[in-house]
Amino acid sequence: MGKNKSSQPQPSQTQERVYPQRKKVESVTQTQFRFVDGAPASIRLLLNTIQGVNEGIVVNVPFDEEVFGEAFCLPVFKEDIIEFCTLQKIGVVPITSYMRHLHHLVTQYGYQARYMFMDPSAVATEGGSREDRAISLVTRMLSMENEH
Repeated sequence: MGKNKSSQPQPSQTQERVYPQRKKVESVTQTQFRFVDGAPASIRLLLNTIQGVNEGIVVNVPFDEEVFGEAFCLPVFKEDIIEFCTLQKIGVVPITSYMRHLHHLVTQYGYQARYMFMDPSAVATEGGSREDRAISLVTRMLSMENEH
């Protein structure tokens, strides 16, 4: 985190991180989770644990600058965890969280010079116009050339 990456293009100061709109989640019942009976014990435990959590609780997962080129916190909501555990959809939050884990593994095994990760919200369809998303992708790719 203490590295000065002045050669890396910096995102515009006016550009904001875009997250999907949150829909109101109805109360969760055990019957909604029947189809995950064959899921691994860790998923069932997570699902049982999250049922008792207040809807307003948000977990902010920190990302170091080394992961996507900028430091930030990813808000994880109760519905993100429920959707993941019940296999409803794989949205930007689980994908971004998994990429953080992959970055950790790549770094742990010394392959960070071979791989670079990009924040999926920067190129997702909700990430702005097609031109803005293309600029984000090119900027991140150019930063890879400058670093390696």
